[in-house]
Amino acid sequence: MMVVIKDIYCMEPMRQTSQTVVDSTMPATDETRKILPIFLIVLIDVLGLMIILPLLPFYSEQFGAPPFVVGMLISSYALCQLVSAPLLGRWLLAPWAWFPASICMLGLWLCVRMPS
Repeated sequence: MMVVIKDIYCMEPMRQTSQTVVDSTMPATDETRKILPIFLIVLIDVLGLMIILPLLPFYSEQFGAPPFVVGMLISSYALCQLVSAPLLGRWLLAPWAWFPASICMLGLWLCVRMPS
């Protein structure tokens, strides 16, 4: 099988101006400002989990835990999240949503500030 190229076209480079207009940015609205603290809390929480979860089997081996206990420790996070996520979601939809959110932020702050 033979491929024949009849015409080859060279493209000219794009000409750039000193003033580039970006139309894809959206201004921050009230809705995005309201959800930003929740996004940051979840981001910090997930980062903390992703740092600890790979190290959990090594820590539990140092304390002499069998592999079954290691599996139970890892799965307990998913179980607690399964139970607490709907409750926290229902609480955060209430008119007094600032209260459980502030309790969660306070707990997260205490956990971060705890001496190791």
